[in-house]
Amino acid sequence: NKIKEEIMNLHTAVYEKFNYEMRYIRPPMGEFSERALELTKSLGYRTTMWSFAYEDWDENKQGREEYAMKLITNNYHNGSIMLLHAVSKDNANILQKVISDAREKGYEFKSLEELYNSGIKRGIMTGFTNIDNRTGGLKESELIILAARPAMGKSAFALNIATYVAKHEKIPVL
Repeated sequence: NKIKEEIMNLHTAVYEKFNYEMRYIRPPMGEFSERALELTKSLGYRTTMWSFAYEDWDENKQGREEYAMKLITNNYHNGSIMLLHAVSKDNANILQKVISDAREKGYEFKSLEELYNSGIKRGIMTGFTNIDNRTGGLKESELIILAARPAMGKSAFALNIATYVAKHEKIPVL
């Protein structure tokens, strides 16, 4: 299986270079299939998605520190996993402000291991990567309103979320 071979080659390279056993994995660009999720789980990995990322990797889009600060600080939430690329000069310049701001607002910084073992609920994943990445999943304290014109696919969308939740999150749905 080519996917398994690529994952194990990556695992070996990371271990040989950094003496670190990988436990977490994110599919490239957040795109995945049920088969890929089952495979990574069978290899002992926990699939983890970012709840926030932006185009900070683009070196031609630097010099927007105020924009970056606003974007990052407006996307904090409990259990969030933020991806900030090291190539971004903006991130490097505002990182201390971001950390201070988050701490002032009562957020703590933890490793993935601590996050997963802390009991912080990231929310129920919907299976729609863009939604899950932006929201951290569906949470009990939130009201979600799904609105659109007639015949736009609202029912199909909701049924797909319900199917994913029942099948992958193992939560009964009505």
